[in-house]
Amino acid sequence: MKIRKENENIYLHFGYNPDFSGKLKRYCGAKWYPDNKEWGFSKEFEEKANDLMLKQFGYSMRKSPKITIEFSANDFYNKDKLDIRIEGYCFAYREYEHTGAEMLRNSIIIEGGFKDRDGSKRYPKAEPFEGTVIRAKITEELYNTFSDETKNKIKVVKEADKKEVLLARKAALLKELEEIEKELAEQ
Repeated sequence: MKIRKENENIYLHFGYNPDFSGKLKRYCGAKWYPDNKEWGFSKEFEEKANDLMLKQFGYSMRKSPKITIEFSANDFYNKDKLDIRIEGYCFAYREYEHTGAEMLRNSIIIEGGFKDRDGSKRYPKAEPFEGTVIRAKITEELYNTFSDETKNKIKVVKEADKKEVLLARKAALLKELEEIEKELAEQ
């Protein structure tokens, strides 16, 4: 999302999202500017727009430090949506039954993982193996919206663990490279 402030207006440029743009129109009086492909509204609605953005995307225009969280994917597997969600925010999903699970919100797999293929064409599934742990970077503002029950299932990782995060990312990338090489060999 690109945010531009000019005079007494705020302009947002984001991908096609009729749900969010409808809320901007309804609650902020936003108007579509096709020349710039932006939604614009008065700065007086900035707080309302921030609240809408936080609910929709997990971040807002407000300044909020990033924090690193770690959680058991099994605790947050959503059996209705067939993905990993924390209070509505998706962290891992599968787009097609024959593709790997996709990680969102600056997320990586620390332990465990997902099947190479899962679900059906109509209902691709990102069900984690038992013991799968995910680490993600989110805004502190989003974390503060979580219920106490949810926070009790999440560990906030101190930034001093940055080397560990990089090593985990490296391991995840090496695993993905191994899967790609395996898939290429099958072609």
